[in-house]
Amino acid sequence: MLKIMPEESLNIVGGRISNPAFSMLIDILLYDPGLLQRRVADLHQSEIVSEDIVVFVISTSGTGKEPRTMTALWRSLLRSDLPDDFFEDLRYAVFGLGDSSYEKFCWPAKKLSRRLEYLGATPICLRAEGDTQHVLG
Repeated sequence: MLKIMPEESLNIVGGRISNPAFSMLIDILLYDPGLLQRRVADLHQSEIVSEDIVVFVISTSGTGKEPRTMTALWRSLLRSDLPDDFFEDLRYAVFGLGDSSYEKFCWPAKKLSRRLEYLGATPICLRAEGDTQHVLG
């Protein structure tokens, strides 16, 4: 179980979420009005550095490309001058939303999770993937 200390911050970051099951998940995660929910379009990698815990909720287009709202953040995370300990104090979780009938199912979530770990961040749980083809949606 994830324990958040009073001095820690938790951000839930995502774009538009149309999957009802994951909308409900976000509602559950946001039971505490002190938690901060932000759109990925409004977030820069320099802001992530100051966070304790970030939960990313990332959808996928049919071609496996990240959502347009994530492009600026993704480009900033791919900079070659970022040290491999850039996010050494960050704990994170990634929830991918996609459709398994596409070849690149939840591809942005997979890439983001790998990049965060490469930059020194620590996952608080295994990456999760929501599939619109699943019976529970």
